[in-house]
Amino acid sequence: MFSSNQMTGEVRISPRPVPISVINEVVEEIRSVMPKNSQVSLKAEVNLALPAILTDELR
Repeated sequence: MFSSNQMTGEVRISPRPVPISVINEVVEEIRSVMPKNSQVSLKAEVNLALPAILTDELR
């Protein structure tokens, strides 16, 4: 995000269909940076048969 857009409150997005499995990828990425002795448990149960979601994959 460019600072000029941030100052005006604008955010540019480019939505496109993204496979629902991206949720699992994000959860795994978060898990990889969590402390090993964390008391937080992060679970994702996503039905991979669901259709793609319309989102900006970079946001």
